[in-house]
Amino acid sequence: MNTHEGGHQHQQGRLRQVEVGDQRIRRAEAEAGEDEQFGLARAGEDFGKLALAFSNDAGSRARGGEVRFARGEMPAEIEAVAFSLKTNQISDLITTTNGYHIIKLIQKIPARKLKYADAAADIKNGLTQAAIEEQFPAYIARLRDAANVEILEEQLQPQDPARTGLSLPGPGAPPKPAGVK
Repeated sequence: MNTHEGGHQHQQGRLRQVEVGDQRIRRAEAEAGEDEQFGLARAGEDFGKLALAFSNDAGSRARGGEVRFARGEMPAEIEAVAFSLKTNQISDLITTTNGYHIIKLIQKIPARKLKYADAAADIKNGLTQAAIEEQFPAYIARLRDAANVEILEEQLQPQDPARTGLSLPGPGAPPKPAGVK
């Protein structure tokens, strides 16, 4: 999680969520209090147990629904609600493209300035990861060419550079946008 930018740590939050997809819940039922998961959450049932039993989000389900996030990392609908809740307050039903969510805010962590020494490792890791992601496609292309790999399946063929807007890079060079020399 990259929460550092220019020596500043963004405001963060910790919450527990139960994500239930469209196939398991109808908004009208939840709003009327007729949905089991929503009713149990509102009745004060342990959110960790609810997440383990009902959540569609495998990543947070394994942690009892707990998610730690910084501003800008969650869907806007969840972030807006999460930062408006008070500690231990339970949200109303939140609708996102992933389905419906019920969240309980555990903690708000205020933004703060960081000392370089505290942020240096995260900054280095972020820059290293960005460089790897930038160079990876060219590296794979060079390996494929060196090994004389022929891809026979049409759907597995590399994208046409003219369609993607990328020109093919030379050895060791990152891809460049079309039109850049």
